[in-house]
Amino acid sequence: MKLTAAAVARLKIAPGERQQDVKDDTTRGLYLRLFASGKRSFIYRYKLGGRVGVLTLGAAETLSLVQARHLAAGHTAALVQGYDPGAAAQQAKAQVRRMPTVADFADEFIERYAKPNKRTWSEDQRQLARDVLPAIGRLKLDAVHRRDIVALVDAVRDRGAPVQANRVLAVVRRLFGFAVERCVINQSPVTYVRQTRETPRERVLTDAEIVTLWQAAPGRMNPFTLRALRLLLLTGARSGEVVGIARSEIDLEARRWLLPADRSKNRLAHVVPLADPALDIVTAAMAESWSDHWLFPAARGAGHMTGFGLQQAVARLFGPQHPTVHDIRRTVGTRLSALGFNRLTIDKVLNHKDSTVGGIYDRHSYDREKRQALDAWAREVNRLVTGHKADNVIHLTG
Repeated sequence: MKLTAAAVARLKIAPGERQQDVKDDTTRGLYLRLFASGKRSFIYRYKLGGRVGVLTLGAAETLSLVQARHLAAGHTAALVQGYDPGAAAQQAKAQVRRMPTVADFADEFIERYAKPNKRTWSEDQRQLARDVLPAIGRLKLDAVHRRDIVALVDAVRDRGAPVQANRVLAVVRRLFGFAVERCVINQSPVTYVRQTRETPRERVLTDAEIVTLWQAAPGRMNPFTLRALRLLLLTGARSGEVVGIARSEIDLEARRWLLPADRSKNRLAHVVPLADPALDIVTAAMAESWSDHWLFPAARGAGHMTGFGLQQAVARLFGPQHPTVHDIRRTVGTRLSALGFNRLTIDKVLNHKDSTVGGIYDRHSYDREKRQALDAWAREVNRLVTGHKADNVIHLTG
C-alpha cells in the first residue's frame, strides 16, 4: 500500500501476530514494521549479491515518513554503487561498542596500568571515583573534550583544593595517555591542560599539636587509627607503608619493622628500629587485630586501613587548619635535626634514596644510628606528652 502519515499512525497488527511488515509502494525497500506491543518502526529491505538484508531506520514515533523515505532512497543509491548499508551500520555499531566509556576504561586503567606499576594505585582509584567519574564517567572516551577536563579540574579547585586538583589532573592525564597507548583513542584531551603552580609545604606540627595527636580520645578516633598515627609520629614512615604493615614484617625479638622493597616508595628494603613506645603500639595491635595478615585491618571488609582514612581522622581531629599526614613525616625529620642528628642519619630514618656517588658505594646499614635517632625522638615525644624529661625510660600511655 501507499503509506501516508495518517496510515502510519492508525495501522494495527493483525490479531495473533507478533510482528507484521507493511510495504510502502512508493519507496523501494521501505516497510513499516508493526509489533504486538503497539510499537512501530521503519525498516529497509534489500538484496545484494544474493544476500537479503534488513536495516532498521528508526521508530515511527520519532522518525517521520518523509524522513524514512529519504533514508531508504539514500540506501538504494548506495546499493547501486555496490555499498552494503547493513554492513556499514553494523560496523558503526561495532565501533560504538569498541569505544568504552570513561568509567569502563577506568577499570582497565586500574587493572592493567595502575596496579602493576604503582603501589599507590588505590589512591588513583579513589580520585577517579570521587572527582572524575561523576563528571565524565558516562562519556565515551572519544567524546571527552578538553573543556570537559578543564571543568572537572576547576570544580576541584573551586572547592578550595588546588593541590588535590593537580593530583586529579595527573591521574586523568595518565588515564587518557594509557588510552592513546592502547589505541583506544588517537589523541588525549588532556593535552595543554596545565596544573596549578604549587607552593611546597613547610608545615610541621607544633608541640601542642603533637600532644593533641597523641592524646586523641578513643571516642573521637578508631583505636587502630590512633595507633597507626602514633606509629607514624614515632617512625617518620610514610602513611601507605604504615597502614599496610603485615604481621610478618614485625620482628618483636629484634624490636624492628622490616619494610620490604616491594612496599617501599624507593624500592629499597628498609629496617625501622622500634623504640619502646612504638614496640608497645605494635604489640597491642598484633594482640587485638582480627586479621591473620594485617596489623591495621580495615574496619569493613577485607584488606587494611588506607592512608586516606588516616588523613580524614587528622582532619576531624584538628579542624579546618589541619595538618596533613605527610606533615607528620616532615615533623619527624625537622625535630630530629633540632635534636642534633645530621642530615645523613635523618635521610636514613626517612628512607630517602641517596643517589650520590658516596651513597652508591656506602653499604653501611645505619641501623644503629637510626635506632639512636628514633629512641631520642621517642624520649622527646614523651617529654611533650607527659611534661617530664626521660633520659632513658619511656612511659607513653593512653
